[in-house]
Amino acid sequence: MMLTAERIMAIALATAGLDQVPEDSGILYDSGKPIRKAMFGVDMEAAELLIAKELGYDAVITHHPKGGSPMVNLYRVMENQIDRMVKAGVP
Repeated sequence: MMLTAERIMAIALATAGLDQVPEDSGILYDSGKPIRKAMFGVDMEAAELLIAKELGYDAVITHHPKGGSPMVNLYRVMENQIDRMVKAGVP
């Protein structure tokens, strides 16, 4: 079975037990083509994207996206974290 960006996101959400994509996550670009080879990293930047392209990767999956809606909506995630800490008794 060939994976697509949408299918990878669906698998990640199911694995995490989530119904919707968190505010700090998302698909920044989707060619719509099947993904056969993916590069994973925590802080992926332009250099890593170029390496992925040169090495023939179909996708780059990162924990800390540098742009797009995940960065724009980061404040919502921080608000959620504050609410969770207060509920947990963190002063």
